[in-house]
Amino acid sequence: MNSKRLTDDLRLLDCSRPCTGSSAILLTSEKIAKKFTDMPVWISGIGQKTTSASFTKNDLTSIESTKIAAQEAFAMSKTSPEKIDVAEIHDAFTVCELMVLEDMGIVQKGKAGQLVLDLYNTSNKKINPRGGLIGAGHPLGATGISQVAEITRQLQGKSGKRQTENPRTGLVQNMSAAATSSTVLILES
Repeated sequence: MNSKRLTDDLRLLDCSRPCTGSSAILLTSEKIAKKFTDMPVWISGIGQKTTSASFTKNDLTSIESTKIAAQEAFAMSKTSPEKIDVAEIHDAFTVCELMVLEDMGIVQKGKAGQLVLDLYNTSNKKINPRGGLIGAGHPLGATGISQVAEITRQLQGKSGKRQTENPRTGLVQNMSAAATSSTVLILES
């Protein structure tokens, strides 16, 4: 809260730092997955939307690409925001996390700040349990895969001190190009 102010709403520590890094995941069929693990994680829903950059938009509290991508992912997975046990949200800036939580329907409009504060004060940090991009780093091209890797570990019960309580359904939300492109994945164990 005391870091250098960058804008009226953002301070230096509200922003993730780009860094270098890499990550990888193995996508395979059910038959082959059983050769590698007895705890596979499945992609049950995928949504992706790219919109144009519009500077005439009246609502600067929402990310249209995320709304649409989330609707697609929830429809494909036949699940809903209430069923998400753990999520990795693309929080390149703290305000992004708040907008995304509201746009995906995880919390009502105007309530995301309180949700994040409440989760911060509990041991079960089901939103960005590894600290999000701000806490874990933002290795640009590797960010989305590292988010998937974290949710996979969460669903397998392999996240150590970050482990959330009995997650069965996880969500990954990633965006790029000034939030004009968003992808949402629903993962299940």
